[in-house]
Amino acid sequence: TGCLSPISSKIEVGDEPFALVVGEGKDGSTDLFAVPAAGGPFRQLTFTRVPEGLPRVAPAANLVAFTRQRSPETVEVVVMNLRVGTEQRGALGDDAGTIEALGWSPGGDTVIARTDRGVWSAAIGSKLGFQPAPS
Repeated sequence: TGCLSPISSKIEVGDEPFALVVGEGKDGSTDLFAVPAAGGPFRQLTFTRVPEGLPRVAPAANLVAFTRQRSPETVEVVVMNLRVGTEQRGALGDDAGTIEALGWSPGGDTVIARTDRGVWSAAIGSKLGFQPAPS
């Protein structure tokens, strides 16, 4: 099933350059916002009551990976399809440490998480299954 991305009719995803930013609300929660690189209004991309951050756009500019903190102990990585708004989610293992940065493989088919204890990767699929990245 599909749905519409909140920016699908506002930014030509994959064809038009854009920037993603993290905006903080009064309650300390954060959401992601997109703005065309040429200028214009910011468009809200996520709508949650939990902190989100570290957005990283895939090489083809059709996906974005970011963190979502479900609880003080649970941070998941979310991959959102910017064309249709669908999400894939996965958490790193308990021994993975704190996520410091996200990135993508050159082909955009694997999301990479750097933590204070190492590097983890997950192939894009219905659920993100993070494993220690090969050295």
